[in-house]
Amino acid sequence: MWLDDHPTALYRLYDEGDGLLYIGITADVEQRMNARRSDKPWWTDVSRREVEWHATRTIALNEELQAIRSEAPRHNLAGTSEGYKRRELKDREVTSAEAKGLLAVLDRGIFDCEQPIFIVDETKARRRSVVLVAPDFYQRALVALGETAVPVETKSA
Repeated sequence: MWLDDHPTALYRLYDEGDGLLYIGITADVEQRMNARRSDKPWWTDVSRREVEWHATRTIALNEELQAIRSEAPRHNLAGTSEGYKRRELKDREVTSAEAKGLLAVLDRGIFDCEQPIFIVDETKARRRSVVLVAPDFYQRALVALGETAVPVETKSA
């Protein structure tokens, strides 16, 4: 495997009080630091880093997981029990299983969907995959986008 043919760095990021913030691995330390700087809200807490090199990615990955488990960095999830939990649902979000029951209620006209409802996928991240909106909202959106409004079938209760 190509990635395993190269030395890989195991890095630790610390705050001013030497609190361990994060442990990670990379083949390119500077590129990874630049990526973390732009995508991690806690990056401003980083005051120093330590880097140790390993002969292969496999060795570095093993060391990383052991270090995360034993040193418990503040912002790591991989290798911890927290890393395997699904995120909490936010307001107006439902799982696909919950959505089936909700759709049955909507179909019978018992519940009106005045605000969007987001159906999330079953992954750990629970990405929003579908949004349910009221028919009149859908019609207004079509008009605003310059599309032709389509007739909406309504059912009597």
